Amino acid sequence: MAETEEVENDFCAEMHSRTKTIHDESDKLINLKLAVVLTDTRLYAEVLSDFYFVFQTLEKALEEHKDHPCVDSIVSDQMLRTEAFQKDLTYFIGEDWNAVVEPSWPARVYCDRIVKIAEEDPTLLLAYTHSMYLALLAGGMMIKKIVKKTLGLPGKDGLAVFDMVDVTGKTDLRKEFKAHINSIPLSREDKERIIEEKKRCFQMNNSLANNVKPNMHSYSRIMKLLLVCLFLVTSFLIVVAYSMYKVMAK
Repeated sequence: MAETEEVENDFCAEMHSRTKTIHDESDKLINLKLAVVLTDTRLYAEVLSDFYFVFQTLEKALEEHKDHPCVDSIVSDQMLRTEAFQKDLTYFIGEDWNAVVEPSWPARVYCDRIVKIAEEDPTLLLAYTHSMYLALLAGGMMIKKIVKKTLGLPGKDGLAVFDMVDVTGKTDLRKEFKAHINSIPLSREDKERIIEEKKRCFQMNNSLANNVKPNMHSYSRIMKLLLVCLFLVTSFLIVVAYSMYKVMAK
């Protein structure tokens, strides 16, 4: 009986389970687009700026509604990402980045949605905090390594957004964050609305990803990679065919 009650009270697990289909679809799309984005630092900076506006809007909403029982202290200071995005944008674009970047249309829609629910029903902000911060806690270190290696970044500069915590503390912070969400007293109606909003969050993430368009430099790098892959596959097939010929000739 106690085990059943524990499962029922694990709202984070329920959100994960009930949004798994669209979550998996979103992961595939974002991974595909990440390969394109990492062909050019300018493309990466564009995507970075879009997510900066999203996180800035979300964290502003969390601050404005910090006295709401579903928002109170849910995101610790070390998890806040706005300043980290600002550091990375300064690295990739320059000190005047704030004067030259602006949100894409999908990012504007995303931010407008966060502002709307913050004004009308702050409880739904849980859908965004659960999605955005857990994504960084779960996959941030891996993405950091990929970005650093693919873009050829020499040091830590340009990677601040992924430095939420060190490796030793990541698991504990992730557990604490999920435990905090699970401890919030929510009605079944609240949970259903949050789950539906979380699905919407994934849809808007997909819109951001779909907005990524390769430039000429990206196409050039992609073609080079395809040619290298084609060469490797062709070489492999030639070796296999030759080996089979030698075996059959004996």
